[in-house]
Amino acid sequence: EGSDLNAQILVSNGGCSSLNLLFLQKVFPDVIIFSGNPCQETIDRANSLAIPVLVTSVDGDVLITSDGLTYEYKSLKSR
Repeated sequence: EGSDLNAQILVSNGGCSSLNLLFLQKVFPDVIIFSGNPCQETIDRANSLAIPVLVTSVDGDVLITSDGLTYEYKSLKSR
C-alpha cells in the first residue's frame, strides 16, 4: 500500500510518544528539528533510521531557507 505522507523537514517537541517508528519509516524526512528537550527514545528512533536531527536546546535556533524549489537548514549556534 502506498503512502501519501511526505515531509522533508519535521519539527517536533520530541515527546516520548511522538514520531513513532512506523510514522518515521513512512514519512522518512531529510531532517527532524526537535524543540526544547526531546525524549531520548524519540531521538533514538530517528537515529535508528539515520535521520539527521537538530535539537534547539543543544544546537540553538535553526534557520530554514528556501527558494521554492530547494531548501537549506542550519543551526545558528556556533559550536
